[in-house]
Amino acid sequence: MSSPGPVLRGVVYSADGSSEIWQRALSRYAAGLRWEIWPALDRPEEVVAAALWLPPPGMLSTLPALRVVFSLGAGVDHLLALPDLPAALPVVRLADAGMAEQMIEYVLYGVLRFHRDFDRYQADQDLGRWAPSAVKRRHETRVGVLGLGALGSAVATALHRFGLPVAGWSRTQRTLADIETFSGPPGLVALARRSQVLVALLPLTPETRGVLSRPLFEQMPEGAALINCGRGELLVEADLLAALESGHLRGAMLDVLQQEPPPPAHPFWRHRAVCLTPHVAASTRVEEACEQIAQNLTRLIANEPLVGLVDRARGY
Repeated sequence: MSSPGPVLRGVVYSADGSSEIWQRALSRYAAGLRWEIWPALDRPEEVVAAALWLPPPGMLSTLPALRVVFSLGAGVDHLLALPDLPAALPVVRLADAGMAEQMIEYVLYGVLRFHRDFDRYQADQDLGRWAPSAVKRRHETRVGVLGLGALGSAVATALHRFGLPVAGWSRTQRTLADIETFSGPPGLVALARRSQVLVALLPLTPETRGVLSRPLFEQMPEGAALINCGRGELLVEADLLAALESGHLRGAMLDVLQQEPPPPAHPFWRHRAVCLTPHVAASTRVEEACEQIAQNLTRLIANEPLVGLVDRARGY
């Protein structure tokens, strides 16, 4: 009697402490693999798939049979930065997994916060001041969306349907129905100049790191505002503080920072013009993400193209 072949295994790791939740869900949706939690692996040499969020360096080098790695969030920069990521290993990002709906809600709240002067009313409350201002109409607040991927396109479309004048920017030219779009360095300047509220939804790449900085802020209209719900490393924090202190920018709503949470002495905590949220703009819905992973595993076994395959050269 011949011995059974090796068991196909998957490994789960999430730095936010949710590994057990993912392991249980993947065991239901992608039941063709035996899912285990790093580092308690029975047979690491049988692991063919990894579902990861902020994995520790050196982890991938212990998995010689690995055939694919899935990001458990919208970004993949944390995976592409791993020194032990094999050059030919497919990296797959989530297409949506319920994040677009949440991101639309977050950005709409942020835009309305500035459009309706709720940021100023909060400051007035702290000062004990009662000073209503004239209500602007929606067409008076121009919004720019940096990044027109799955989330950025959904946000721009939703804001347009809400009646706000929206334009978008992407690295290469994109087309959205009834929405003005820009691309390339000249287009970035053009978008900044027209945006009274600038929304950053860019992936983190070498080209986008630090893009939210003094040169861009100087192109924005006096009294404009920033919403960053892309990546913390997009923002040069000292440049934002300078723009806020000078009054050139009226405020910022930040869901992501370079260090999360920021240290207790960080000026953003108590800055009168900064609204912080703890990286909650759009959270991955576990069930929808596991369905995508299961479908891609089926494609992998059948040697079919994977959905959401990351282009290493572009970084997303």
